[in-house]
Amino acid sequence: MDLKNKKLLLLGGSAFAKDIKRYSNEKGFSLFSIGRNKNAEYMKIADKSYNIDFMSFSEVAKIIDKNKIDGFFCGAAEESINAAISLSELSGVPFYTNRKQWDELSDKEKFKKHLRKFGIGVIPEYNVKDFLANEEYTKSLYPVLVKPVDGSGAKGISICYNYKQFYDNYHIALESSVTKRAMLEKYLVNMDDVFIRYHIQDFSYSISSSFDKYTTSSNGSILKYPIAYLHPSYHLKNYLNNVDLKMQELFKSLRIKNGVITLQAFVDQDSNFYFYEAGYRLGGSQS
Repeated sequence: MDLKNKKLLLLGGSAFAKDIKRYSNEKGFSLFSIGRNKNAEYMKIADKSYNIDFMSFSEVAKIIDKNKIDGFFCGAAEESINAAISLSELSGVPFYTNRKQWDELSDKEKFKKHLRKFGIGVIPEYNVKDFLANEEYTKSLYPVLVKPVDGSGAKGISICYNYKQFYDNYHIALESSVTKRAMLEKYLVNMDDVFIRYHIQDFSYSISSSFDKYTTSSNGSILKYPIAYLHPSYHLKNYLNNVDLKMQELFKSLRIKNGVITLQAFVDQDSNFYFYEAGYRLGGSQS
């Protein structure tokens, strides 16, 4: 694609600022930026910057129209991605994803439905109503993991070892959810934590990296701190042989055309995958 004289609007991406500036110089396109912090790195590299909140859609839409913006870049922050999707819908300027695709992959409940449809392993799930109504019946199923269906990171996620912990943390998960929905899963232990990353261009799906994450002991907390990443994943060959084509079919069903998707899964001693996350964005750490 010839990018000469094109205009790119930055809504974030300070971690990538040096590379963005270098690439814009190489390809000959202009950089515009919008944000509240004029000292942010992505604001500094722009040829023209606007010190306003990018959530002020009507104002931003005027800037987009005035400057004849050709595309958006927003880095890894989900707030910026959501803003870019809304601005793309409002202005008609292309972005790598649309609202439906983003919601289907970022909503953990919806993502699991797609995984099941294509015969891909997921973490076993429990019915929340059963746990709320049958304290005695569900005793043998602990520990369990309760989490918001639409959260990111570890916010609102808790390991529960009894009914009281479940009841309290379920309501915390609901409060942490944008849509006020939470889900309940079996708490998996003694499994490898595996990441598979796809780069996608014009419906061509290529695995660009894979790794296994090793963490410190969490002492019962959901927070586990990484101490090492092993590249490529020990389970990559197994993934290629048994999951890759199914996952590509899942992407095709959502009309995923461009972008980066990082999948996260646990793998047990029998080499079974249990997927739990799909990050349709650049990774924050870029491991």
